[in-house]
Amino acid sequence: MMLKSSEKNTRFISFFILLVLAISVLGSCSSSNTKTIKISAIIPLTGPISFVGDYIKEGMELAKEEVNSNSKEYGFTFEIVYGDNKGAAKETVSIIQRNINIDKIKFFMVSPTPACMAIAPIVDRTKTIMFAGSMHPYITDKSEYIFRTCVSNAEENELLSEYATSVGIKSIAALIVKDDFGQSAVKDFKDHFTGKILIEEPYDMRNMDFRQQILKVKNTKPDAILILGYGIAYPNILKQMAELGVDSPVLGNMGFSNPPVQKTLKILPQNFLNRIIFTSPDISEKFSRIIEQKFSKTPNLNQAFGYDFIKIIASEIKKNGLDIEKIKRSILLINNYTGAFNKITFNSKGDSRSIVNLVKIEKGERVPIK
Repeated sequence: MMLKSSEKNTRFISFFILLVLAISVLGSCSSSNTKTIKISAIIPLTGPISFVGDYIKEGMELAKEEVNSNSKEYGFTFEIVYGDNKGAAKETVSIIQRNINIDKIKFFMVSPTPACMAIAPIVDRTKTIMFAGSMHPYITDKSEYIFRTCVSNAEENELLSEYATSVGIKSIAALIVKDDFGQSAVKDFKDHFTGKILIEEPYDMRNMDFRQQILKVKNTKPDAILILGYGIAYPNILKQMAELGVDSPVLGNMGFSNPPVQKTLKILPQNFLNRIIFTSPDISEKFSRIIEQKFSKTPNLNQAFGYDFIKIIASEIKKNGLDIEKIKRSILLINNYTGAFNKITFNSKGDSRSIVNLVKIEKGERVPIK
């Protein structure tokens, strides 16, 4: 018996619908087979240095979007587990123990320096990979599983000291943050500076008033003043130096690159601003464009830390799976990799030999010193 045309059409439509549904189910099964890998960011998201964590998070989220949108290429997606350490060592220890023991996480981005130092023994013992958002010169000495994508404080202080010597600065008065980082930083500077250090005046970065320390430094009548720290206290230090009529050149580290400091530089008297020289990370043009388009702001060190951590780990997992020993060895072979930072090359200690520049401010813009 011949089927009527309408009945044929109905059966064809039903078959077509079933076929589309089958393809959809198979597609969804295929995409659900893409594994999700958890990684951790233990960073300050509240407290006095929360801006550091906010910028690291921006860089990480940007890189995560790039990886996850290319999950077919990578074979996995990332889920970032954020832990707010408030900038404190004790909080960081508690978070990483939970991440390792319960969440089974093997890859960590950690900042600031005290947090990195506190968990270094745990990272080493558990053989997990940590990228340090720290410029402490000896952080990568603590474990073969610790890496850093930016230059260490030792390298930038060598650059600052060589500059001071080259322009005839024979005496320095130093304002240094009162912790292990400050002590190691000024030591590195002294190791390369051929002149005399007149005073090493410590300051507590949690304070607001630094006039007493500034006057002590000013009264030594140095050829230049060196400021070393994380940048947290720099806005108040610089404004108070200008108020107190400090007329010596000022040398500083990458703490000057933090956004709150950059905002302060824009309101300082021009005659004071002209005397400030500081180190600045070499951010790639591509990353600069991405940040400016995405966030309408100038890229900074901490965004770069977060971005490069994600992209490097993603690349290593793609090549080596989750074999930590293979990943560790492979990272050390990275040479002239351009991510957020220009031309990252790791040495045998896990430290990067990326480029660092000396800059000054002219017409509101950072200008490299040749």
